Amino acid sequence: MNSKLTKILFYLPTAVLGLVGMFLQSRLLEYGYDQKGLLMNARLEQVLLWGLAAVFAALVLFFLPRLGARGTYEMNFPRCMASGLAIMAAGVLTGFSALNAMVPGGGLLLPAGCAAGAVLLILVGMCRMQGRKPAFWLELAVCLLCCANLLHSYRGWNARPNVQLYAFQLLAQICVMLFATHRARCAGGLMDRRRLVATGFLGMFFSFIALAGAGNPALYLAGGLYCAGGMCELKHFSRRRKRPVFPREEGEEGLSESQPEEGADA
Repeated sequence: MNSKLTKILFYLPTAVLGLVGMFLQSRLLEYGYDQKGLLMNARLEQVLLWGLAAVFAALVLFFLPRLGARGTYEMNFPRCMASGLAIMAAGVLTGFSALNAMVPGGGLLLPAGCAAGAVLLILVGMCRMQGRKPAFWLELAVCLLCCANLLHSYRGWNARPNVQLYAFQLLAQICVMLFATHRARCAGGLMDRRRLVATGFLGMFFSFIALAGAGNPALYLAGGLYCAGGMCELKHFSRRRKRPVFPREEGEEGLSESQPEEGADA
């Protein structure tokens, strides 16, 4: 299967379904609550929204085994300009979210963390553009900052104990944090390609929905771009086909074949 076609077949439905979910979430937040601020029962938007999320998760799990399980970092993350620019754009948006987090009396811990995350994402994007493997601690630091932001966000969600208001924001942050964890494992030589792809697409999908009603939408948009840019090449290999030979392996095979011939001539 062509690599570009494969990317379109996976990224385009994710974007379309995410935008549909964002529209349903915005409709639900606007018309789904009564004067007391309580969610109305049996709202069509709520049923469609959670049904859409279940269908998308099922599609990801269905197509996941077909992606192959190649574990070498260079095979999955070649030099890519678009991917690096997407991650660097995520870093810029994270920097904007730091400015948005600077509210009177809010402290400087969250803005400082967002600023550090912006620098880390820009460095990761530069490595992605150059085709180099980033340092393990870069991706791990992004994961830790996502975890710290999740704990900070929980304090605000706890003040408004309405699950529908923050459910998709919670799911988006968890998926982005898991995606950063698997990116760190990739950089450390412990790649799990299928889990990386699953958390990446779920992070993109839930980040779209979380934009509706988010207090800091730049942060969720940054998470979606980070998942989109940090994804692997998604090349499809059939189980019945012979394992593909890559340039480096082909050179090694040629060397191994030439050695017996030299011995025979001797």
